[in-house]
Amino acid sequence: MLKTQTGELLKAMRCSSTVPEKLEGMRDVYNGQTAFILSCGPSTKELAASVDMHELFKDKLLLSVKQASTLAPCDFLLYNRVRNDVCGRLDEDTLLVGSTDATRSKWHTQLLDSCPDIWFGIDCESPQLVQSRDWESADFNNANPSARPWGPGIVLDVGVWLALYLGCPRIIIIGWDMTDEYVHFYEETNSIKGEEAEKIVQETQDTRDAMDKFWKWFLFKREVEISQYAPCGTLFLPSLTAEDLWTM
Repeated sequence: MLKTQTGELLKAMRCSSTVPEKLEGMRDVYNGQTAFILSCGPSTKELAASVDMHELFKDKLLLSVKQASTLAPCDFLLYNRVRNDVCGRLDEDTLLVGSTDATRSKWHTQLLDSCPDIWFGIDCESPQLVQSRDWESADFNNANPSARPWGPGIVLDVGVWLALYLGCPRIIIIGWDMTDEYVHFYEETNSIKGEEAEKIVQETQDTRDAMDKFWKWFLFKREVEISQYAPCGTLFLPSLTAEDLWTM
């Protein structure tokens, strides 16, 4: 984690009143740094059981998704309306990034109650990115921050695009397992059944199918390498081991 740098960014953002102003202040702030995105799949639990997470990420730029933020101090905490009650500022130098359906004003209000430092609306009425594969439309240089394309999921809604915008030439996604069972590293409180479960299976398959073009777009259009640590899930990006993560 780069807490000093992140703390300075957070102070600067608090002097800005609009999302475009805040975004402009974030552009290329971590130029040249590797970004680690810690998601909530079972591979995250496997990693946490085998290494000291605090030691692993102590000098790394860490963007954590929801409950993954409890495993190691992070620079950015990414979350949305779902389970936002479990998320909060970890310390004074954690930057909160919120997102939710742009068309649901009630959800927006619920999210803002948790006081994110920057908020993005997600356009849940249009085709998902993994269906359209219009990666250019998700780039922060192109997308309307109040109606960003829907991934689905925080990693694709905001995570990788934020890392790209911050100037990171390498992005490593941990625990983005994309299993049909839709399990997380933490204990589930509610099971997903019926139509919602079927929808998640379809979204998971759409994501897997889109990843080859996704990876190539980042590599050849933006010269950014994206790789994956997911020993408990589906490998659809260049794969890393736990040993690799120490050297990145």
